[in-house]
Amino acid sequence: MEAATTMVSVLDVIELFMIATVVAVFIKFVIKIQYMAALVIAGVLVGLTHLVDITVSADIIYYIFLPIILFEGGLAMHVGHLRDTKVVVTLLAFPGLILAMILVGYGVHVFLGIPLLIALLFGAIIMPTDPVSVLATFKRLGAPPRLTTIIEAESVLNDGAGIVAFGVVMAMIHSGVVSIPHAAIDFVTVVVGGIVVGVSIGYLAYRLLAYIDDHLVEITVTILVAFSSFLIAEHFEFSGIIAVVFAGLIVGNYAEVYSMSPSTRFAAVSFWEVAVFLVNSLIFLMIGIELTVGDFVGVGIGSIVFVIVLALVARALIVYGTGFMYWIFRHPIPLSWQHVLVWGGLHATVPLALALSISPDMPERNLLLTLTLGVVFFSLIVQGMSMDWVSAKLGLIGASERKKEYEYCFGMAFALRAGAEEIKKLLARGEIRESIAKEILEDIKRDEAKAHKGIESVLSKDSTLEKEAKTIAMRKALLAERGAIRDAMRGGLLSQEVGEKIIHALDEKLFMLESLKLFNLM
Repeated sequence: MEAATTMVSVLDVIELFMIATVVAVFIKFVIKIQYMAALVIAGVLVGLTHLVDITVSADIIYYIFLPIILFEGGLAMHVGHLRDTKVVVTLLAFPGLILAMILVGYGVHVFLGIPLLIALLFGAIIMPTDPVSVLATFKRLGAPPRLTTIIEAESVLNDGAGIVAFGVVMAMIHSGVVSIPHAAIDFVTVVVGGIVVGVSIGYLAYRLLAYIDDHLVEITVTILVAFSSFLIAEHFEFSGIIAVVFAGLIVGNYAEVYSMSPSTRFAAVSFWEVAVFLVNSLIFLMIGIELTVGDFVGVGIGSIVFVIVLALVARALIVYGTGFMYWIFRHPIPLSWQHVLVWGGLHATVPLALALSISPDMPERNLLLTLTLGVVFFSLIVQGMSMDWVSAKLGLIGASERKKEYEYCFGMAFALRAGAEEIKKLLARGEIRESIAKEILEDIKRDEAKAHKGIESVLSKDSTLEKEAKTIAMRKALLAERGAIRDAMRGGLLSQEVGEKIIHALDEKLFMLESLKLFNLM
């Protein structure tokens, strides 16, 4: 990233927060549209009326906003879900992004006459995805957890891959030397280096948090982890984005579980959710404001429409191509999911930051910035605002009342079981009297029995829900069996030949299970 002048004052930030609050209240009680899209529209109005005099800075987005957003993304990702989807996520986030970048670059080069390296730079700018509004829809209305994980994990990883690719192409432009092998080595080095830095700092935080029992200090440590992992990786010329994602992944899946008390976990999650909400509010307002400086007339509406279509086509090719390859590997992705991955691949924060970071000395800067703003506007307004409708049409959101009742009873039972485990731990550590623990556990047991009774009542009335619950349980059991065989092979209890034979049989069962689910036969 090249340096950019910071032009945001404290008063600007306060004014933007006030506007974001008004927008939030307006869409809550007056008009029902997506919050992020509403912020972009409000930003356009602010830019046209000059209500807030602000210049969007790439440095603020890159060095302050992105670490916060991506650390929280890593923090919220379940490592088990990520492990289940690692193949498709890896294909989409790394080779998929590079292929899409090349497709867009060559298309822009051939049809718009932009020099090839500059066109490839535009491909690297525009293809990273931002699923904020999509994930907000999924969390609000309910969507398959595996699909949500694929969208979120691919986004946070391809943000890093896109920034690395941007840096590699920019280095080629500055040096005037095009070396594909050298570029490939640089790309792999920067990504792997970022992973090593992120995992190392996340692990150190996990060990440190085990010795601290103060939620304020522990939350402060997580803030330090987010920014230190980013800055240390950048210092060694690795990917700070990749580093902060993996640091968040380690803290979220190990430190939160094994090193933090329940009250601290709750406080930490709440803090990061609020931080990301505020940062996203600022970013999408700024995107709207920045849209007003684009030279859309000078560039031509036809050129902007062309790059929008080109970005969608490139996205479709890598998603459907990955879906086909994943089918070959016998881990099918439902076609409806692939449609959502294509239409939900929004382009916003990272593309804007990268476009703004281009040096004003580059003659094509204004052209690339305007084309980027055109794609960003289409993504957030057209794709973002239609995601509810698209997802509902594909049957991916909008749970029935019966399913909501099932989820409520299941959630209550899950929470009560966690509460009982915590009481037992307190009793074992001598932090609570036995008589009090016994009384609380009896109350929990009684409430848990009611919850399980509710679950059984719902399942007895809805065979589809019962089949779905059975499928989830069977899949978890098969994955546990697969993991146990792997552990037995590592421990020398099973030979490689026999272990692989058993794993192949388990994979066949998983494939059949996914196929039956895919075609609604279970």
